[in-house]
Amino acid sequence: MSQQQTFSSGSIPGNPNIEFTQGNDLVSVAPDPATHVIKIVGLTTQGVSVTNSAANTEQITVADATTAQKGVVLLADNLETIAGTLTTKAITPDDLKAKLGVQTTHGLPYGAGTAAAIAWLGEASDGKIPIGSTGNPPVLANITSTDTSIIVTNGPGSINLSINNQLLGTATTTGFTTANINIAIPVPLNSTTMIRSIISGYDSTSNLGIGGELIGAVRNTAGVLTVLGLPDITKNNDNLLNDATWTIVTVGTNAFIQVKGTASGGGVDVINWRASINIISAP
Repeated sequence: MSQQQTFSSGSIPGNPNIEFTQGNDLVSVAPDPATHVIKIVGLTTQGVSVTNSAANTEQITVADATTAQKGVVLLADNLETIAGTLTTKAITPDDLKAKLGVQTTHGLPYGAGTAAAIAWLGEASDGKIPIGSTGNPPVLANITSTDTSIIVTNGPGSINLSINNQLLGTATTTGFTTANINIAIPVPLNSTTMIRSIISGYDSTSNLGIGGELIGAVRNTAGVLTVLGLPDITKNNDNLLNDATWTIVTVGTNAFIQVKGTASGGGVDVINWRASINIISAP
């Protein structure tokens, strides 16, 4: 609601020289010619009221701002904003920056307590992730394998895990052809590499199967590779795939598992092969 006051208690103002008033809009407002009263109105929806506080005195008051009322407000400082307990002060962008803490470029935020500024981890390098530490802030660290049984390969935005010294590959044979599993087995210079492979194959032409194991060794002396003896081979297969088999061959400074197909019953069979290869080298 609006409120209104007069310059006196009901009589003509004591100072007859007052002819009009002006506000910020510079519009002249003259007294009512009959009552000689100029009304001063406070807009309470904006939190402004006008009251008679003393003789010849009108007091303009602006209400305190609340969630339901427009008005005046004090500004919080950085510490008050970080504490986060006041409900009677407003925050500024500078206060918000203080609550957000010292932001690390490309860093990750973590909570340091309701009444504290947000804390930040440093920029994570390739493959690093936040790892929990009971009672402490998380730690940026890489996944590791203490017994080296897992190979961890870190990249920009990626972590790749693979079993150490285990390789996976495929090949396809048609009829009595041979093909190398598409994994080159490194044989370090002046060393012996032991190879153990589990192999499976499916004959998509005759719907037949074959599987088994290969164990063998390759020596590298001065860059020359030699397959030591005959690899040990075990097979379990449908009878029509008896001629299908595998062995170890060398190409340059790498060894390969080579598979050989068959033609069951005089046909031309397409066999899709898959191999898991484990290696260990000495010295």
